[in-house]
Amino acid sequence: MSRMLGTVSMGVRAPIIRQGDDMVKIVTDCILDAMKYDGLQPRNRDIVAMTEAIVARAQGNYATVDNIASDVRAKLGGETVGVIFPILSRNRFAICLRGIAKGCKKVVLMLSYPSDEVGNHLIDLDMLDEKGVNPYSDVLSEEKYRELFGYTVHPFTGVDYVAYYKKLVEDCGAECEVIFANDCRAVLKHTKNVINCDIHTRVRTKRLLRAAGAERVCGLDDILTTSIDGSGWNARYGLLGSNKATEETVKLFPRDCQPVVDAIQEKLLKATGKKIFYINTHYPLNLDGCKKSSTLVEERIAALNTNKYPVIVVGDFNQTLSSGAFEGFKQSMRDARTYADECYSEDNKNIYTYNAFGDASAVRNKVDHIWYSHPALDAKYYETLTQEIRKYGEVDYLSDHYPITAVISF
Repeated sequence: MSRMLGTVSMGVRAPIIRQGDDMVKIVTDCILDAMKYDGLQPRNRDIVAMTEAIVARAQGNYATVDNIASDVRAKLGGETVGVIFPILSRNRFAICLRGIAKGCKKVVLMLSYPSDEVGNHLIDLDMLDEKGVNPYSDVLSEEKYRELFGYTVHPFTGVDYVAYYKKLVEDCGAECEVIFANDCRAVLKHTKNVINCDIHTRVRTKRLLRAAGAERVCGLDDILTTSIDGSGWNARYGLLGSNKATEETVKLFPRDCQPVVDAIQEKLLKATGKKIFYINTHYPLNLDGCKKSSTLVEERIAALNTNKYPVIVVGDFNQTLSSGAFEGFKQSMRDARTYADECYSEDNKNIYTYNAFGDASAVRNKVDHIWYSHPALDAKYYETLTQEIRKYGEVDYLSDHYPITAVISF
């Protein structure tokens, strides 16, 4: 007998998640209500996905600028601190930098160039060639950088991150010296106390700094590993993975997630007799990193999904469908936006999902996707939940991305 129906991916509507909410109960109840009222029929190997953001929100895993400052002061001494290799992001790092600055008297801010770790450019590579600068060996002062390259701004955000980060530090009452280098050890001429803010290379950076004579070295993953004055924390990742929540707080990466997903699986299995498998991810900004992330996701699916359950992969992928980052996905999966039988409207189907909190200067694209196994599953409906369609109350935006939803069936 031929199998005619393929993979189905769907979004299940849930209430807005607030601190203290029981995610196990909410997710389970939403799935069971969808079964009761909308005819959802779970099957073995189904996947239920939650974003890390709603888990952290329910946990109340937040920290303030002052919490960060207290931990930095305790771990780095409160005097001159080197802050090296941060990413250039108002959402991902600016609030962290404010906390660091409030925890010391002087910040030596060392930026990698011509771009940060995830591909945000300070300057163009061709300008390095034109000026005869070797980024692998040359250490530039802020004065030399300005003399060579002037006042450059990010092509998408229009922000001069050198000036922006320096002002953030100074507004917090700390002195700020900016240098540019790609060898982490260059900062040790200015201070022996260092916070390395790189992500993928952080272990190597710490090793090199300590071997070169650094006295105190912390990565972002070493800050807020325990609660500070009642704050949130993450024992494994600290400030890594944090996002701006308000001008004074960050939302940390959630902790103790495995018990949550195990409990949801157990409750759904008892209620339905079906097993589900579900993946959420968040890709880096640069295309090469996204391609590598897709390869990694495919490898992890192959390694973990040994029972060959239908797969749903959701998240902020930071790339459009035409970017070339999803060629492997397209061999066995479809995206709900393109293939859904119905959508709220054609305009809604084509609207960007990155809204940049309404910043008209930002480049806004469709970078959030719902992928599902095909032909095991099929998309029946797709919608981007903009403020105009799904009222958020008094707030204009729930996030710098619009939520998306899809109805998926077997």
